[in-house]
Amino acid sequence: MKKTIERAPGESVAAPARAPDMPSARPRMDWIDSLRGLATMLVILFHASVVVGRHGLEPWPPLLYLNHLFTPFRMAMLMVLSGLLVPKALAKPPRTYLLRKTGTLLYPYLLWTLAYGLLIEPAALSHVKLWMGGSYLWFILFLFTYYAWALLLRRVPPAAIVLVAALLSFLSPENSKYEERYFFLMAFFFLGHMLARDPGRIAVTDDRRLAWLAIPVVAILAAGSAIAGGINYKIELCVPVGIAILLVIGLARRHAEGGLWAPLRFVGRHSIVFFSLHYPLIYGLIALCLALGLGSVPAISAICFVVPAGLCVALAWMRERHAVLDYLYVLPL
Repeated sequence: MKKTIERAPGESVAAPARAPDMPSARPRMDWIDSLRGLATMLVILFHASVVVGRHGLEPWPPLLYLNHLFTPFRMAMLMVLSGLLVPKALAKPPRTYLLRKTGTLLYPYLLWTLAYGLLIEPAALSHVKLWMGGSYLWFILFLFTYYAWALLLRRVPPAAIVLVAALLSFLSPENSKYEERYFFLMAFFFLGHMLARDPGRIAVTDDRRLAWLAIPVVAILAAGSAIAGGINYKIELCVPVGIAILLVIGLARRHAEGGLWAPLRFVGRHSIVFFSLHYPLIYGLIALCLALGLGSVPAISAICFVVPAGLCVALAWMRERHAVLDYLYVLPL
């Protein structure tokens, strides 16, 4: 049976496509790609509903409520999935590790922040705020810094980092992006790191009895988030959010590696393409719809989900077949 190389978000995919028999230390965990693909599509759905506000329109309430159901879990899940890849990455020499993360995370962050500034906010290009995570790409910058922390703190037990990050988030100013949100997501990134260090911890998610506890907790938190207009980055809710993530991981490990999940796995493998491109595409499509006289927010939101997702699929497909396109998302270092 052929094995494939497990990759972090943004890692080159064109070269392995030309060398499918390249050996790997262990089989790729397809369920991680499936969940990353699902979370990526939820991010696109969220932006398809809220970016209309930047054009003077009110988001469509039903779609907004739908997005609020996933708000407590969406970004935390992405961080846990990234954290699961830390132990394998840390097995490389520190220089290789840093160069790899610079090429797969910092490089696309800087490149597409520049593109965002040129296309959408030219006046912001000279502002430090834009380059410090002031655009839709803040998630990628946060992720790069977490990987840097993982290297610097590699001798510190991840559980200790989770506790410190959670405490810092709790003590941070309410709704602060670079304090409360940063440390909240850092806690979940290192939670993924902690789970990955011991296969037995991941195996706990296979216990079907977990669902009897998790489903009511998840349902209550999701409903509360929808009613409250979105609950996010609140470390006080880290236990129910963590339970939800464990439930989803368990379900994915049992069911998300079949053929029906192949489209989401494709999105997950190319998540950097979707994260980089979807927002400018949504922004431009809204302007085009309005210029053509289309004023229906539900119709605009539908267009802004389906069309960017489809274009990203096409561009990811082209990336697999034309190595030169990889430079739009990855710098080989």
